[in-house]
Amino acid sequence: MTGWVERFVDSHGPARVTATATGLELAAADGSWASLDLWWRPDTPPVPDGGGVWRSAWQLGAAARAAPPMLAVAVRRGGWAVGVVAGGAERAGKAGRAYVQGRTSKGGSSQGRYQRRRGNQADALVGDAVDRLCLVLADADVMTGVEAVVTAGDRLLVRRALDHAGVDLPEAGPLPVGDPRRITLADLATRVRGVRARVRNALGIDDSRS
Repeated sequence: MTGWVERFVDSHGPARVTATATGLELAAADGSWASLDLWWRPDTPPVPDGGGVWRSAWQLGAAARAAPPMLAVAVRRGGWAVGVVAGGAERAGKAGRAYVQGRTSKGGSSQGRYQRRRGNQADALVGDAVDRLCLVLADADVMTGVEAVVTAGDRLLVRRALDHAGVDLPEAGPLPVGDPRRITLADLATRVRGVRARVRNALGIDDSRS
């Protein structure tokens, strides 16, 4: 984290730091701005007010590496993955593949049949994800320490899965992923221990990344 801030300061000049609920903001001498945030919202701000740039950057990096265990739910039309991520690794993870047809512009009676088939495929996909999600939620050992849920993939499909399973946890994400596989959970376990960066340079050009 300190290396990222060092490069920002080298490019844009000395910066003023402001603590936020999920990280910090940097306002550079040339008018550029950066926001550095955890993927989740902790109970207390990760960076105290009044700290210097370098100390604040170190504290934010330390907070990111100490991410609490999280339920992980990734759903896209190509499949789903569910598990728990903690300490940079995943546990109790499982994934499934599926096929949900894309949209078509054809009309007529065939369009109605197509939409019903597509809806049934999406229902089956979400149902499989929910079945696994309920098993994970019911395992007290697996869920020990879980304080949030990190989501990835299709926002609407993920929302359906969480609602059907009755998940009521603070959410982190959604993170962009390809079609979910078991390895997707390992990737999420690493990414939630990082920091999301959004940058607007002095010319007003956004350069957001994670």
